[in-house]
Amino acid sequence: MYGKLSDKLLFDYYMIHSTRKEDIYCTVPFYISKEEYKEFKDSSEILNKLVYRIMSNITDEFKDFQSFIPDFQYKDKILNLKRPLGDTFWVRYDSFIRAKGGVFYSEFNYDKPCAQREILATGEMEANNNINLEYRDRFKKAFEKLLKAQPHKENYTIALLSDPCHAEEAHIMYLLEKELKRENVEFIRVGPKNLYVENEQVYGFKRQIDIILRLFPTEFSYEINDFDKILEVFEKGRVDIANDARVIIGQCKNLYTYLWQLTKAKDKRLTELEMEIIAATLPHTELFDKSKINYILEHKNELVLKPVYGRYSIDVFIGSLHTEEEWKKSVQYVLESGKDFIIQEFCEIKPSDSYYTPDGKFVIPTKAFANIGCFIFDNELSGCCIRWSGDYLTTDDYTWITPIGIKSDAVKINSAALDEKQRKKLWNKITERAMFEADFTGRYVKNFEYVGLDYITLEKNKYEELKEATSKMASIMHKTQSLLYNNIDYFADILGIENLKEILKYKFTEEFVFLARMDWAIDFSGNLKLLEINSETPAGLIESLYIDNIMKAELNINKSSANEELKSKIIKQFTKIMEDYSKVHSIKTIGILSSTYYEDWYTTNTLYKTLKELPFEFVVGTIYDCTVSDSGKISLFNKELDAVYRYYPLDWFDLEGMTDLKEALKNTLSINPTHTIISQSKAFFAVMYEFLNQGFYNEEESRLITKYIPKTSLDVEKLETYDYIVKPILSREGRGIDLAFELKDIPDENHIYQGRVHTLNVDYTVHDNIDKFQDVLYPIFGAYVTGTEFAGIYTRLGKFVTQNLCIYTPAFIE
Repeated sequence: MYGKLSDKLLFDYYMIHSTRKEDIYCTVPFYISKEEYKEFKDSSEILNKLVYRIMSNITDEFKDFQSFIPDFQYKDKILNLKRPLGDTFWVRYDSFIRAKGGVFYSEFNYDKPCAQREILATGEMEANNNINLEYRDRFKKAFEKLLKAQPHKENYTIALLSDPCHAEEAHIMYLLEKELKRENVEFIRVGPKNLYVENEQVYGFKRQIDIILRLFPTEFSYEINDFDKILEVFEKGRVDIANDARVIIGQCKNLYTYLWQLTKAKDKRLTELEMEIIAATLPHTELFDKSKINYILEHKNELVLKPVYGRYSIDVFIGSLHTEEEWKKSVQYVLESGKDFIIQEFCEIKPSDSYYTPDGKFVIPTKAFANIGCFIFDNELSGCCIRWSGDYLTTDDYTWITPIGIKSDAVKINSAALDEKQRKKLWNKITERAMFEADFTGRYVKNFEYVGLDYITLEKNKYEELKEATSKMASIMHKTQSLLYNNIDYFADILGIENLKEILKYKFTEEFVFLARMDWAIDFSGNLKLLEINSETPAGLIESLYIDNIMKAELNINKSSANEELKSKIIKQFTKIMEDYSKVHSIKTIGILSSTYYEDWYTTNTLYKTLKELPFEFVVGTIYDCTVSDSGKISLFNKELDAVYRYYPLDWFDLEGMTDLKEALKNTLSINPTHTIISQSKAFFAVMYEFLNQGFYNEEESRLITKYIPKTSLDVEKLETYDYIVKPILSREGRGIDLAFELKDIPDENHIYQGRVHTLNVDYTVHDNIDKFQDVLYPIFGAYVTGTEFAGIYTRLGKFVTQNLCIYTPAFIE
């Protein structure tokens, strides 16, 4: 119905029209873990029951809290109401994830909790385990409960009270009227000057009011006509108010001061569990007074100053965001303001380095902070509103909203409980064993530790799916590659291999590949996504064949490795290709060749160790030491080679001026067949999608392609999204890859466009040669393929586009 999301939000959800309407909402979901969601749910529900208990007993059991509540007009009358406190209709806790783990609540909002629009709208957006999926139903059930608590009537009239000068809340009232519409309920939108009392009844625009549903601050209730009389008729049960004005008790930020005092004193009015939750989730708080000025000035970075009745982040001062001089001025302002303030512990919020801000078209990666508004109905966490900002304070002029879900736990990081000294000792032992047992000297990448001790566990069912998907996709690719090979004169240019098509015609095996690696990601919903295939030069063998086992032994890991059959499958596939090649001419001497790059040498050396017991003479060296013999074969160290395994991309021969060696592949058989350059091309997936549209694949093959391969095309328009990445056709190690928003111009040719996968990320402690730091990294599971069969996994963690600067972490099966 609507062409743009902003139109739907404007007309269906009464969003305020503004110049920012296109960049207020981002459809990319934000995900929290199951553990974080459980922390929010358990702690907020227990705290809400506690606050309700305090509000209900403010004149007896918790009477001592009255002195913590600053004066405002009608305070005494409200606190001494005799009518039993009804259920709170709605409550919102402003919630955050701590930088070092755990959750906390910066404040409670009992008085006028907004964000209903955001939660309703995001509940309709796509997100795995969408937290807001049932919010609308729970909202309506809470409303039904509110009606049932009223004296029975045929029809009810509800006044929706908000400040008409605050457009956001006024617009929410339109939304509430639409969402809560019932045949026996009439809604009237009113401001503070539209209510009055006559004959012990409340009226709004001459209609008798049964319920006042309000988004209006209690401390400003003196602005409401006849408010003292409204309280009197409320006391007599002639009108209901939701939320009851006594929720100012929970709204008052000095409640934190009171709760902390009770907790420190181990006051018996609180349970042990309540005290534990207060200590864990509420920032330490005390009342501001002049005697604490020196402490406040000296501990700037540890403190936040807030007005007891503050709203919209007005007059909130975060010391760590101030210079010394600014902090002095802010403290002086607090002294002179005449308002009551609290001193609150500064809690560092976990930033998201991998989140996105919208600009109307693209989504742009940014560092942002998530304010998670936990909404509670009937004492149950019922939905969460995510408001993002680039700073600790959320303000209307630069915040944006996203869906929120619970991320899949298919992948977990497992850390050994070691102090830094123990960790370094163990890391040295593992990397030294790798050095002596496997000739591995790459324990650092630049100054970062390449070998990580925090290993990954993969759910058993996800691992089984990965195995099956890898093998099935390999078969589909084999079918595709065969068609392209048989029509190479037509497809070579599309694949970017026009100058290689002649050498491809020397084909001596029908095998798909000798050894390849499919790079899989897992998105936040736990879905496997195939990003690309490296058909020619798959790295990671030394890690997968040797270091996995060393780490398993040293870390006492009692889980299965994905690489237990990798060696035998490599040998099996090598033997199969040798059988095919022996039909062409006898194979005696085999060269294993690479560039001089150290990682390439690890791979060729590892492959030699894997194959050396076979009945062939193996010669290991670099491609640059090779020559062409008189018979037209490749020679290394004066040995004429019958076959080679070239850990060297076929397209590089021309780039580096070695066309003579390329031509020699007509006579020296390539164990990784030259035709594998077809599936190596990034355009291969784009061609698969074209074939998909032309009906080349059967129903099952088509389903697998669309399930696992992100939509890929040579034409950006066919993606029908602004959220894509651009890849050069023959790039490797992440070189030349751009996100859509980074482009100044659309590349003319030799690039493909692929829908971006929102890859599941993990929090990881990165160590360098001096220190350590927390980072958000993305696991990529490189599934080895021998022929068309899954063979093992090489796992690495890197930034969103994984390049050669990454961390190796073995994956084991849960």
